[in-house]
Amino acid sequence: MKADVETLASKLGGFVAGLHMVPDALVERAATCLMYNVGISYGMNARATWVGAADMAVEIYGAAGEGGALLLCDGRKTSLAGAAFANAVVFGAMGRADTIGTIHASNAMLSAVLALADVRSIGAEDFFPALIAGYEVAARLDLAFGEDATRKGFRSTALFGGLAAAAACARLLRLDAEQATSAIALAASAAGGTVQPFADGSEEPRYQPGHAASLGLHSAIAAEHGAQGGRRALDGALGLVPAATGRPVRDGEADFDLGAKWLIDEVTFKPFPVCYYAQTSVYAGVALHAKWQGEPVEALEIHLNPRAASYAGLDFTGPFNTFVEVMMSAGFAVVHGLITGRHVTMPDVATFGRDKDMSAILARTRVVPDPGVTLLSAKIVMTLQDGRQVVHDQSMTEADYIFGRPDVMTMVAGTLAGLEEPEIEQRRFDRFVGDVDRDPVSAIYQLFRPAAAGRTQKSPLR
Repeated sequence: MKADVETLASKLGGFVAGLHMVPDALVERAATCLMYNVGISYGMNARATWVGAADMAVEIYGAAGEGGALLLCDGRKTSLAGAAFANAVVFGAMGRADTIGTIHASNAMLSAVLALADVRSIGAEDFFPALIAGYEVAARLDLAFGEDATRKGFRSTALFGGLAAAAACARLLRLDAEQATSAIALAASAAGGTVQPFADGSEEPRYQPGHAASLGLHSAIAAEHGAQGGRRALDGALGLVPAATGRPVRDGEADFDLGAKWLIDEVTFKPFPVCYYAQTSVYAGVALHAKWQGEPVEALEIHLNPRAASYAGLDFTGPFNTFVEVMMSAGFAVVHGLITGRHVTMPDVATFGRDKDMSAILARTRVVPDPGVTLLSAKIVMTLQDGRQVVHDQSMTEADYIFGRPDVMTMVAGTLAGLEEPEIEQRRFDRFVGDVDRDPVSAIYQLFRPAAAGRTQKSPLR
């Protein structure tokens, strides 16, 4: 196809290559997103044992010396692709990343950008524009095609995360429009990943962002070295969008409005360690607790928008045997609040909902698809054994989950409070915040340094 024929890939590639003068407000937004993702993942992983991905990376890609990229929570170095994979697992292992639409773009692109910026010694002047490029590409692909792809069984983070990572790495490397288009196209040709693991409660969702991160990194570097991707990799008759959605790209559907509207401003943050579609259910359960006098419950209905209700794992009510099962369950989110009167925390998820009273109500709980409920709202109908009903409507929108830096700092502080030495950890995070605008790579590594202290280090932390 002629290079002057515009396609979805070339639109995105041209935008990425032309992203030069970035407004300060967008850099601030990207920094806030970075602080949230790094702070939450540090608070949840710094004392955990997420070493499997790091060990896999070293076994598959090999250990590296000074020219390698650092493995977070570990201390060793490995190849670019190995670090991108393993560090994506660290950033996304607990399922609490920022979101736009249904995609957790940061899970894939952040680790790829971190590894590449480390090895190539690229600073903040390109690091933050790279993140912005990745968010903008991911958001437009998800908002245009994510819902239809999910109906076909694809997870948007896995399907489009590699393209976001490719776009971010392309901008980090300052690739030209043709190279950036090729990077995105190369990633599109190998993208994929399903939501079935959420229905099964299995471990794949933790590793999907890692595969996407390494795919995006591979694609950008291949394009840098001259590999040419197909310009119609996304919208061709056999391209990614028709293959994933089961339909062709419609006229005008992907105009994208790139550069005129900045979707990074619409990135939302999860206050709680549960699925994005179950966040409001947490609030609803706590509110229902205040209306309930502890009477025996005959039935509990959770009315959700059909799109949310049909998302894999949302309707599971136990018994729970894995972290993923609990994290995805709207029933758990509501019943935990109903029983305890407080919001869900990570230790609560780790109990797997095995409280006897909680399990008894969960056994009487069902999720009801309700077109009258907006996407991020929840309506709870609790029927008591004497026939009376207690009803609560929790109406919320995406705007309720768009937070600025002060609220993000509060959420991170709440996570750090669960560590063994919260005051020390908070001071360490505050130093990270003070340094991240100037040198994001070193700031991230310095924050995670103590988490690797217990590991045998084959090369020193920088």
